[in-house]
Amino acid sequence: MALSTLLAALATFLLARGLLAPVKRLVEGTHRLAAGDFTTRV
Repeated sequence: MALSTLLAALATFLLARGLLAPVKRLVEGTHRLAAGDFTTRV
């Protein structure tokens, strides 16, 4: 029981991290664009 809970928590953490990485890059890019850096790729 505890092992399955731990594995589920680990899987959730890894999935969330993988999904949020591109979103964080997009936010960083939009902040750079807002600051006037138009050489940034989004």
